[in-house]
Amino acid sequence: MKTLLQALGVGAIVSLGMFGLGWLAVLAGNVELSYYLYWPGKLLEGLVPCDNIGHELYPVCRVTTMNMIAFYAGIPFGIAVYALLAWPVLRLAQRLQKR
Repeated sequence: MKTLLQALGVGAIVSLGMFGLGWLAVLAGNVELSYYLYWPGKLLEGLVPCDNIGHELYPVCRVTTMNMIAFYAGIPFGIAVYALLAWPVLRLAQRLQKR
């Protein structure tokens, strides 16, 4: 149980940290880097259909409420993914420490 809570803590710190770094990247003008840093939000936002308000050759997607929900749903999704990645590492470190 302790390892699971630690993994969730690691997931929260990493996910919120990446969200913050992505936000700073956008403020610095590097939008492409922000997509890589905050990939969970971009992944979920990509699942929402695009409401194209541009030309078919140069699409411009209008931001809808569904896009915003999907974007911010990337935070708990990222916490879950990073916690799942951190849990086995923490378990291994715990086992090595007991030896």
